[in-house]
Amino acid sequence: MAMSLVARSACVMLAALVGLLCSRTVAAQHTANSASAHYYNGALAGVACQTPWIQSASADSFGGYVTAWHNTNTPSYNAQCGQCIKLTSTQSGKNYGKSIFVTVVDLKGWDGFDVNVPAWQTLFGTSALDVYSINWAQVDACNCSGNKNCGTSTTPVANKCDKCNLPASSGGCKCDANCNCLTTGGTGTGVAPCDKCKYCKCNSSCGCINKCDLCNVPASAGGCKCNSNCDCI
Repeated sequence: MAMSLVARSACVMLAALVGLLCSRTVAAQHTANSASAHYYNGALAGVACQTPWIQSASADSFGGYVTAWHNTNTPSYNAQCGQCIKLTSTQSGKNYGKSIFVTVVDLKGWDGFDVNVPAWQTLFGTSALDVYSINWAQVDACNCSGNKNCGTSTTPVANKCDKCNLPASSGGCKCDANCNCLTTGGTGTGVAPCDKCKYCKCNSSCGCINKCDLCNVPASAGGCKCNSNCDCI
């Protein structure tokens, strides 16, 4: 039986309403501190970032560690292209505290990150492509494999303690208690107490701003088992 014009109009309006509600539901999941997964296979020609060294590259040029990004606080939309971003998982049960470095090669429509799947799986330790929470920071381009801004970037390390968790080949060093590089001691990936800053947000002396964060930090990095008040047992 043919559908009447009124019925067809009602169906169209209902579909539009459902679509609007769904789009709002999806958008609500994405914040500046969220990450979803995206496949970047092969050449990057055609991505939104028009930077020549990105357009002529492939995802493999960056070891697969690439992402799309949208940040409403960045004055110039295209200024996000080529940035090196440190992503840290803050998702409970999904490699909490794990960090990776990704290059921005594409732009997205709402806040947050669309991380290439291989990098995503390293970050969260899962093949489930959901939307998870992260912390992020713009860091020096030399932290990102294949990033052509290395050596030219003026982006400071967001937290001076970050360098205490990096190998010497990436500009890291062994640190004192105030996250200043030690002049002796050789190379490595940092010493306590700054090591715990890769698991919690630190003050300038590498103390966890939220003492409960210490309960998620291995003892080898200055953490401890806690009681219900987050005091070390």
